[in-house]
Amino acid sequence: MLVEKDENFRTEVLDYYRKAPVIVQKIMQSNEKNEELDSLYRNLVQKCVSLLKEEKYEEEKQHYVNVYRSLLEKYNC
Repeated sequence: MLVEKDENFRTEVLDYYRKAPVIVQKIMQSNEKNEELDSLYRNLVQKCVSLLKEEKYEEEKQHYVNVYRSLLEKYNC
């Protein structure tokens, strides 16, 4: 599992799980929630799944972290 092999990535994922409820709450309160959720599905979920299927693990981890950090900044978390 990716989080077990990379302590830095594990830390990012654990931080995400702590802050995700706040991010989701802010998205759901946004007037553009549908667009934001669609964008996250396409640009995070589908992209990460695709990278994992291609066994591009390091690229997937970096993409996940980049999207997460952009959400933190966007929603002031």
